[in-house]
Amino acid sequence: MNRRIPIAIAALALALALSGCDYQNYDDEPEAVAPEGAEVEGTEATEDRAEELGETVDEAAEAEELVQEAATVARQLQADPEIGEALAQAKAILIAPDYAEVAAGVGVRGGEAVLVARTQDGWSPPVFYDIGSISIGAQLGATGGDIAMLIMSDDVLNNFNEDQNFSLDADAGFTLVDFSAQAQESWGKGEDVVFWSDTEGAFAGVSLGATDIDWDDEENPAYYGQSVTPRQILNGEIQTTKGGALTTALSG
Repeated sequence: MNRRIPIAIAALALALALSGCDYQNYDDEPEAVAPEGAEVEGTEATEDRAEELGETVDEAAEAEELVQEAATVARQLQADPEIGEALAQAKAILIAPDYAEVAAGVGVRGGEAVLVARTQDGWSPPVFYDIGSISIGAQLGATGGDIAMLIMSDDVLNNFNEDQNFSLDADAGFTLVDFSAQAQESWGKGEDVVFWSDTEGAFAGVSLGATDIDWDDEENPAYYGQSVTPRQILNGEIQTTKGGALTTALSG
């Protein structure tokens, strides 16, 4: 018998035994677990995106509600034959629905307003603005209500085409008149803005004005679902069916 064979077999057995000692079943290894308190990568960013999306949806819903309220005001204007002539000549209209209570000579608090302008094809889609305050100089005891500002001149309308803060008052060089039941003959003499309101009490013309009018940089993009500029919307460059209730109401 060849004595080398048992030696070779023994060597092979020893090699197998040694290799078996280093063998590990990687399939049975436990999954890595993040230390307690550690944030999983990407979770915070996902939550931020979800929160941002939720805020955008809320802004869009608020904008749509404002449009519907403005449409109700527009129907009031159309139903008033006295102001129909002024509305027919207006280059744009800024509507602040359901403004807060007012007192004599005191401007009401700030709020939201929606504006539409005339284009070659009718009325533009709505544009949303924040207003610092509106002063209508109402009599003591007057209650809040709907306010509309008929924009009669290009000089005023040009302010709305820019993303900047501005005011509509005598200090800005504009002529403003009221359209209260007591002063329906006060307009038609080259004014820039005609104020209308369904608030009780008469206007004191010297107090008319709207200050700190600002392009709403949250509601506008949320409403249209894209980045937009005032000029694009007011010039009719945005192709959309949004705001139909308001433009239909103004078209009578």
